Amino acid sequence: MHADCINLSVALSLLELYCAGLSGLEDDEALLAELECRPEFIPQSKKLQLHWCWLLYRFGRFTECSAALEVYRTSFGEQEERHLEISLLVASGQWPSLMGILDREFGNEALTDPKELLHLVQIAQAVNWGIDRGKNLSRGAVDHAADDAHVFTWWRTLLL
Repeated sequence: MHADCINLSVALSLLELYCAGLSGLEDDEALLAELECRPEFIPQSKKLQLHWCWLLYRFGRFTECSAALEVYRTSFGEQEERHLEISLLVASGQWPSLMGILDREFGNEALTDPKELLHLVQIAQAVNWGIDRGKNLSRGAVDHAADDAHVFTWWRTLLL
């Protein structure tokens, strides 16, 4: 029994390493095939869960991606989750849900990475979320990273 546990642990580690390599090579077809052959490993690994969700997204399997995101949501980092969720909503044209994310982030500027805030500002502009609220998000980004020239330059570009 103990040897079986060790073998499963080794197999999971090797699969994570192999999938990371395939991802680095951008071989999505091989990565998808590998994970579809071994679905029992996905719930056991945060790395595999993230690979799985992004693969479903990249292959246009939005319904499956959305379902997987709901199942594995707590496993991802907040920024990873938000990035995948926003990408999925944009690709599937779910604008009201996208505005819900913007509403959720409005007022949380201090808790969100400045560069991530500027991504949200770009989305807010694209969906006509509200110019004043978009400006407040962008000011929050600049205030949060006042010493980051990249954030300030990006912010100035958004204002033009």
